[in-house]
Amino acid sequence: MLEKNQWVKYKGKPAYIIFVHTGDVYEIMVLTDVYSYKIFVTENEITEIQVPKISLNNSYMYKSYRVDYLPPNTISTVIAIETGPYPYVIKTKYGTFKVSPFDLQPINY
Repeated sequence: MLEKNQWVKYKGKPAYIIFVHTGDVYEIMVLTDVYSYKIFVTENEITEIQVPKISLNNSYMYKSYRVDYLPPNTISTVIAIETGPYPYVIKTKYGTFKVSPFDLQPINY
């Protein structure tokens, strides 16, 4: 059984379980490259997903369009880890932002 605060895949996109209702109905937040949206689904519509490992104080490339005023391909550093669908606080030359693990890509030097 899937649980609240777990990442899953919905129609090929990462999604975060916000709430589990009775009867195997899940409220999820689906992430696209440009925006996110909430939807209700049943368990047979979602599958478990491997979540990228993100570490505190490491540098990553921000690769999404979802955050206003933060262009893709911006180098960032994780300065804090919280909870929720956007648990990673990153610092960039544009400011500080909260992002998901799917917004970040490791930098290979």
